[in-house]
Amino acid sequence: MKKLRCGIIGCGRIGCGFDDIPSKKLIRTHALSYYKNSKSDLAALCDIDREKLERYSKKFKIKNTYDQSKQMFEEENLDCVSICTTANLHQKLVEEAVENNIKGIIIEKPISFSLNSAKKILMLF
Repeated sequence: MKKLRCGIIGCGRIGCGFDDIPSKKLIRTHALSYYKNSKSDLAALCDIDREKLERYSKKFKIKNTYDQSKQMFEEENLDCVSICTTANLHQKLVEEAVENNIKGIIIEKPISFSLNSAKKILMLF
């Protein structure tokens, strides 16, 4: 069975950072959940903070990092993406993911800061 190619946009706390807290049993982030799952391949990370990209690409052994989501979507042929940014960016990122035929889109809460934007995001599915 083919592994799902997964990417993460936003390497902050829920994307990658909470796993900096040592624990052998707990999975606290999207990154570690993909990394430890035998059915997924954490293929790419995207963040505007180059320091986070460097730190977490080493930690999770990821070669492909991006500071532009559009470039990641165009180059990586992902099956799924976790959007772990602030809610004001969610609509734009979901639109990009849909345009690039990403089938699995996970959005961290809240989905949006406005009802109008939330409705637009849901209409994309």
